[in-house]
Amino acid sequence: MKTITKLVLFTALGLFILPTTLLAQEKTVLEGTEKEIKEEQKDLDKKKDNASGLEKAEKNANKKAGQLEKAETNLENKEEAVEKAEEKVSKKEEQKDKADKKVAKKEAAVKKAKKKENAKQKEKVKQREDDPKKDND
Repeated sequence: MKTITKLVLFTALGLFILPTTLLAQEKTVLEGTEKEIKEEQKDLDKKKDNASGLEKAEKNANKKAGQLEKAETNLENKEEAVEKAEEKVSKKEEQKDKADKKVAKKEAAVKKAKKKENAKQKEKVKQREDDPKKDND
């Protein structure tokens, strides 16, 4: 009877130890799995944060690209305006040069006319000086 009792006790003990061991193993595996799931969730959250950060960066980059295009367009417009202004300035300089040439020609004509006038007056003065001499003779 001792053997049967021992056998029953060992069986009962085995039936008690085996499930508790299995439960402990299952609990350990479950805890490990939960830790892995939490770590994976953290990694996933980090990746989501990185993805949203990348999306924001992409939006900012697109916005900056749009601003750059606008700035380039404005620069081109200003360059065209500068070219037009330079053309106007060169035309005005040409007009000024033409006007200066006309003024120089007129000044030369006036000088020439003054010389002629002075020469005529000198001639008249000489004639007057000569005439009184003739009168004295």
